[in-house]
Amino acid sequence: MPAPVAEKTQLAALAAVSQALTVLACEGPVIHAYHLPPTLQTAEASGTLSRVPLSEAVDGFEKDLPMDALRTARGNRAKAAKLLGATERIMRYKVKKYAIDCNRFRN
Repeated sequence: MPAPVAEKTQLAALAAVSQALTVLACEGPVIHAYHLPPTLQTAEASGTLSRVPLSEAVDGFEKDLPMDALRTARGNRAKAAKLLGATERIMRYKVKKYAIDCNRFRN
């Protein structure tokens, strides 16, 4: 595809995304792939194809969730567990498993 055509295609895709984001701002806080143009819906098309093994990706996600909840709850594990719909015991397990320092979120 010649460069000017590719640029026009990219601009059209960005315009479509901009319109979708405008609509979504009123409908909810989450943007799903189906809200985006088809060219941006696949990881391959958008250049975001992950080269990380599934187990590593799951571990990263599993660590990020408690950390985000702890940040919101200012290091309070009981509140963080409640935010995640989990028990305090599960939260303690995740904190220990991923060596998360709850005190760093207390400030």
